[in-house]
Amino acid sequence: MRFNQAIVHNQIGPFRKPFNDRWNFKEYKDLKEPLVMFGYLNQDEIYENHKGYKLIIPSNPVDIPNFENLTNHDKTIFVGKLYGKDKKLIEKYPQIVFMNEEMEIKDYSIFKPNILGDKIYYYSGFKNGWDGWGQDMIREIQKNIDFEIITTGHNYRNEYYDEYILKMNYYDKIFLNLNFSIHAGMTTVRETGLMGRKTITMRDELIYGYDCIINCNSIDNIINTINEESKKIGTIQPSMDSHTIGDEWLNVEYWVDKCYE
Repeated sequence: MRFNQAIVHNQIGPFRKPFNDRWNFKEYKDLKEPLVMFGYLNQDEIYENHKGYKLIIPSNPVDIPNFENLTNHDKTIFVGKLYGKDKKLIEKYPQIVFMNEEMEIKDYSIFKPNILGDKIYYYSGFKNGWDGWGQDMIREIQKNIDFEIITTGHNYRNEYYDEYILKMNYYDKIFLNLNFSIHAGMTTVRETGLMGRKTITMRDELIYGYDCIINCNSIDNIINTINEESKKIGTIQPSMDSHTIGDEWLNVEYWVDKCYE
């Protein structure tokens, strides 16, 4: 059996076409055929009513179904890393296949290593200027480094998700990415990682174990790391791919067999 249909939640709607195009998915129509749910976000009705296999890809680390309020757990596959108390779900619901894998959610082929620029990118979400996560910290960092920190300044959602605009206007100009959100901006982390740029985060718990992430614990630590990474300006660094699985994930048997190895 193979996953051929998908439903992408409206909250991550801009990823719908790239995701479906990447894996040649059709719109969700058949209750009995295997289904991919990208972005769960409380879609309990679909969870309960679907009769075939359903594979859930959460939109972020806290996008986890409230399994206690649900009953249709058979033929369910949850693909994502569990943290803290959520790890207990594995033992509590043995009929659910829990796996930690990272598949591509779009075509990343344009993101390849090139010469590192002399600027730093700051993930600020769909906002102008400094109106994103950690703006006060960003201002403090900017005062203490010799490198310009740039961030998105466009006004339209279609620009925000246009990968060509992001690459040419931002990623190509930088040697480092900063992300101080709790769980947003991970597509940017993956894209810049593929281009040989690392990302600095500052989290109590390292949610994503990507090779391209450097987790810092203070502003001084961040500044020191920036200065160290700046030594790579003008060079081409190896691509860092955060994805752990190819197209084999489209086969239902892959998940079922792997679970019982």
